[in-house]
Amino acid sequence: MYGFKIEDVCLMIEKPGRNLNSPTGKNIGNKLMELARKSNKGDLILHYFVGHGGRYPDKSGTKSTKHVEYLAAAEGTILAGSTLKKVAEAIPEGVTFVFIVESCHSAGLIDGLIEVVGRSVNKWKKQTHKKIKEDKKKRSMFKGSIIMISSCQSFETAR
Repeated sequence: MYGFKIEDVCLMIEKPGRNLNSPTGKNIGNKLMELARKSNKGDLILHYFVGHGGRYPDKSGTKSTKHVEYLAAAEGTILAGSTLKKVAEAIPEGVTFVFIVESCHSAGLIDGLIEVVGRSVNKWKKQTHKKIKEDKKKRSMFKGSIIMISSCQSFETAR
C-alpha cells in the first residue's frame, strides 16, 4: 500500500461503541508515541487526520500562537497539540514524521515548528542570517525531521 507494508498501517475509524482502535485522543496519541519509540533511522511515520480542530486562549503565555490548539477526536475526546509536540520530540534522529492534518486551526498544533505558508517561503529565504540561526535553535528541540502539512493556519477556519 503506497510503499508501506500492510502490517505497518494502523487505520482508526470512529464506530459506534468503544473499541481498542477507536480514534480517541488518547488512542491516537498512544499509537503515535508507540510508533515514535519503535522507529529506526530511515523510517517514515505518516499520520493523516481529517476532522475538526479548535483552539482557546493560552493563559500560561507559553504558546507562540497565544492559543492552545487541539483536534476533536472520537467519542468527544481531544488530541491536544501538547501531545503531538511530545510525539514530535520523541521522533529519533534519522526518522521522518509527516503529519497531514485537515482541520481548523491546525498549523499551530506542534509549537516550535517553523511555519511556511504559501508564498511566504520567499519571505523566509530573505530573512537575515541572525534570524535563520534563531530558527535553527527553535528546530533543534526536534531530533527527527518533522514535516506538518496543514489545511489552515492557527487563526483560520476551513470554509
